[in-house]
Amino acid sequence: MDANILRELAENAPQQGIYPSPMFPPSIYYRFLRLLTGRMKPECSVELGICGGGGSLHMALGHPDGLVIGIDVANDYPTHIEYVIETCPNVRFWRMDSIEAAIEYEAALLPPVSVLFIDTIHTYERTMAEFAAWRSLLAADAVVVLDDLFRDGMDRVWRELPGEKARFDLLHIGGVPTDGGFGVVYNIY
Repeated sequence: MDANILRELAENAPQQGIYPSPMFPPSIYYRFLRLLTGRMKPECSVELGICGGGGSLHMALGHPDGLVIGIDVANDYPTHIEYVIETCPNVRFWRMDSIEAAIEYEAALLPPVSVLFIDTIHTYERTMAEFAAWRSLLAADAVVVLDDLFRDGMDRVWRELPGEKARFDLLHIGGVPTDGGFGVVYNIY
């Protein structure tokens, strides 16, 4: 992956069609995720913190032949999750802690993760712990996607994560000054 490809995907994301269900917000970064997995064709993508499943849905739609695993401790939107599973047979949801899930993932002998979307509670401590837990499971060409980079501590995460970085904050404009912000980390190894 390189900055030019990521920039092209980010520029094309707003022009992509909005998913035709009111269950999922018309988030531009969802469309970016769909384009990203369509371009990379990952064998496996993982979303940490699924909320209503929109991120996992779009990654699955981008590459229907790749496995997408969405992980969350909560199941706040069961109807949404059921819809995603019915719509995308390549999606699995694990209801568990995102750090413990890395241990389960490794034990299951699944392929290396090519797209890791970290979207849980957006604190420095938790995000860095999640990255550390999943780092050894990443493919050589993996990308790590982060949103809500305007929240407290996330600027420090952005500075400290290894690899090259590309910010596309306009893909995720938040409703208050501390929401929003979006970026991709690549060439991690």
